[in-house]
Amino acid sequence: MSEKTGFLFCLLIFSVFILPFGGNLFYVNFHVDQFMKTTLDVQKVMSEEGGITNRMIYLTTGLQEKGYEINFTNEEGDRMDGLLAPGEVVHIQYKCQFRNFFGEINELTTSNQVHIEKRKVMPNGAP
Repeated sequence: MSEKTGFLFCLLIFSVFILPFGGNLFYVNFHVDQFMKTTLDVQKVMSEEGGITNRMIYLTTGLQEKGYEINFTNEEGDRMDGLLAPGEVVHIQYKCQFRNFFGEINELTTSNQVHIEKRKVMPNGAP
């Protein structure tokens, strides 16, 4: 009988303490991984497009619907939009909030910068 009681006690300890901690760790890790992939994707698209084009607006609008907050600023902190001249630097700030396994709100924030090396040329030859 004592083996059964010991097994149930160990099962209770595992299910009350270890299982929720592992679930929370997995859940938070998943959100952080998705957040970092998103920041790299936005940076890559910004570098390819050479500024804030329709493709960038479409991408950021879709991310805002998912709870992301994305801001594009120059070195002085002024908001930027449109195609940018080569050599300009764009600072991108990201913020995302999500609920963890226990229902608490976590906030992820980061920033990166993109050096515009070229401008995208449209099919009709216009910059």
